[in-house]
Amino acid sequence: MSEAEEYDTALGSSGPTNGASATKPKRRSRMISNLTRQQAQHKRDQDRRAQRALRQRNKDRIESLEIALSRLSSSHAEEAAARDDRLRTLVEENRQLQARVEQLSGHGTRYQSTTVTPPAFWASPPADIPPLEGQSPWDHGWAASPNITTRQQESRYDPIVDCSRVDVAAQATGEYQRSGINAGMALPDASQSPAVERPASSAVPTVHAALPNHLPPTCALDHILLGFLRFHSNTTSKEVAKDLAGPAQISLKLYLHPELTENVNPISRLMNEVLSTFSHVRAPEKISFMYLMHRTMRWQIFPTETTYSDLPRWLRPTATQVIVPHAAWIDNIPWPSVRDMLIENPEKYPFTLFSTVYSQCVTVNWPYDATDAITEAGDDFVPNKIFEKHIQRLGNWTVSRDFEEHYPEMVQRVYSRD
Repeated sequence: MSEAEEYDTALGSSGPTNGASATKPKRRSRMISNLTRQQAQHKRDQDRRAQRALRQRNKDRIESLEIALSRLSSSHAEEAAARDDRLRTLVEENRQLQARVEQLSGHGTRYQSTTVTPPAFWASPPADIPPLEGQSPWDHGWAASPNITTRQQESRYDPIVDCSRVDVAAQATGEYQRSGINAGMALPDASQSPAVERPASSAVPTVHAALPNHLPPTCALDHILLGFLRFHSNTTSKEVAKDLAGPAQISLKLYLHPELTENVNPISRLMNEVLSTFSHVRAPEKISFMYLMHRTMRWQIFPTETTYSDLPRWLRPTATQVIVPHAAWIDNIPWPSVRDMLIENPEKYPFTLFSTVYSQCVTVNWPYDATDAITEAGDDFVPNKIFEKHIQRLGNWTVSRDFEEHYPEMVQRVYSRD
């Protein structure tokens, strides 16, 4: 064999072997038999630590799940207890309402309201109110007394810019002057008018016939509202009561033009002249107050399903209003829980102080000009539809910081939507 052939033979036999060894490295054996004693012990220690860590993780996870389960069980028990308490409260309220309905149903198909049961002291007006002379001002649609101020600049209610500075002592000039109503206003004498008697109803009155349970007048505003209600509720004619209730929309003609007194519904006339004395109240809030008082009075004079459904849901009387005797002015406060608080604590929230803070510190947050809240309807003026929808949302009724400082316990009830 030549020297070249020997070289080729050697190259061919060695080439594949070297390539295979380069591309396929030898695998390291992990068998314990191939490890030294120290390596084997180290591997056992690592395995033990890994197993202990795994067991600890499983134990911690189980404990966390058990804690979560315990918390859920506890909260569920608390919720169940709260639901049971609420259910018992509702059952009790339902029982009281049923008793109230039975009381209202009276004997047969007629019932008498206990809202205005005049005692002896109401038959004689307070000394600072002049006696009634001549024809009652409640006749023929409540002809307004000339003593009532109809222009804001003549109001006897001095405006207070900052309700955090309300000085009760400075207002101690007589309850009727403090309320913003002229003390010279003639009021009906309870001894000269028949007792209040609601229109005939079915044997078992429905919810729209469950009227608020009123105390005798506690302030000048109560005298006006209950006097008007009492004078106009003694008719048994549904047509007369319906005509008196008038349209659902309050007329704002007297608010814009006090001299235009013709063809104004009696309820609208009353609300316009009462609110005209509160010159410190901004126009959107004043119209909103009149709107609530008009809807409330309209339903109380003519308690039908229609007039009841015209009330915003949050303005409809609560069980407390129907069961517990209270001052009539409370019915016009927008927040149901606040009304209940006022009824349950009358000594803590007298009308004189609360009405001052309320009227100055409540806002309806109307984002447009005040003139946009009123629209023309033929020869009349009524609240704009957009404004009406705005004030029908209870969330738009808020209070200022000054109100919150005066009545911090009411803040949660004002902003609660339950």
